[in-house]
Amino acid sequence: MHHRNRAHTDGNSHTTHKTAPAAANMNIDTEIMSLNGDEKENRTYYNLAKRRWIVLYVLIPSALLIGLLHGARKHTQHLYNGTGWMNPRTIAVNTIGETKFARCDLHTVRSEDGNSVVNDWLFLEEVNAVNIVIQTAEGKFIVFEQEKYAIPGKTLSPVGGFIDENESPLTSARREVLEELGLGSKATLEKAMQMSSSSVSIDAKIQGSPVEQMKRLIQLTALPDEVESFPTADPNQFISLSTGNIPLGENDPDWIFLGRYRTAANRGGGFLYSYLLKNAIPIVPNGGTAQYVSEGDDESQSLAFLNVEQLMEMVSGGRFQEVKWAATFALSLLHLKDGMVGCCGGNRQSAGLCFGDKCS
Repeated sequence: MHHRNRAHTDGNSHTTHKTAPAAANMNIDTEIMSLNGDEKENRTYYNLAKRRWIVLYVLIPSALLIGLLHGARKHTQHLYNGTGWMNPRTIAVNTIGETKFARCDLHTVRSEDGNSVVNDWLFLEEVNAVNIVIQTAEGKFIVFEQEKYAIPGKTLSPVGGFIDENESPLTSARREVLEELGLGSKATLEKAMQMSSSSVSIDAKIQGSPVEQMKRLIQLTALPDEVESFPTADPNQFISLSTGNIPLGENDPDWIFLGRYRTAANRGGGFLYSYLLKNAIPIVPNGGTAQYVSEGDDESQSLAFLNVEQLMEMVSGGRFQEVKWAATFALSLLHLKDGMVGCCGGNRQSAGLCFGDKCS
């Protein structure tokens, strides 16, 4: 007895001896035919179904591959200017989105004990920044009052901004103070005047506005160490206060480095370099006054001049509503607590701050 079996290689039928597999195939085919009563129609239906599955198996992976390639192409533009973070536990990094100043990545990270892997470690890359607390030669602290996108209402804030490409943190801090307030240190002004062989207004030897001229002179007076050491610094390396406080010229005691800090311990957010500028003086016309028109920042802000008592009250009262700002001001107050003129009779052993005639 012979049974018909389908040969899909050439589209024709042929007879074979009955075997167990053939019988199984026959039973399946017979059931298919019995549904419609027509073998030819069922063979066509069977072939079309197989082809549909083949098409799906081919198209779905292809579509996924095209999507991945498209996503990879989109991020090869390298909009973000900063350096990405990895450590020995990092297995892979995939970029979700980026701009010039920030990038959102998804890290695959091995656990500390090496026994598990986290596949959805969200990490934010952000260009490193500086914050500067400014104390004038008269002992007043200059702060801004302004609004910020992620802070409800108004807040107090220091001078600050992103570190430009190929710019050291100290040069960035000097530039930001100049742009936003027209202030600087005595050593900065003296160096600029020596460079220009001119007065404080800085004549036409360097083109542009007084601020642009001074910015250029700040760049020209930067020490080689100041320029070269920071852009190539290993982000994994701890930077101590002594190594980070690069002096301007032989000595600039008015610029105090308060440290470099990661802004979010597990999620990145870039590094912050905190500085204190003591004895700040005007280095361009109207510097440090309400008449000075700031450059490089289009945010609306007003100036406030605080004594140490008022500043302490603002810090402890939460008026600086970003943690980096509050930390930079607190670090500045800690640095100044033993060195304020007339504080506690000049007793540097005192553990407190000087508030008027009282020492806490």
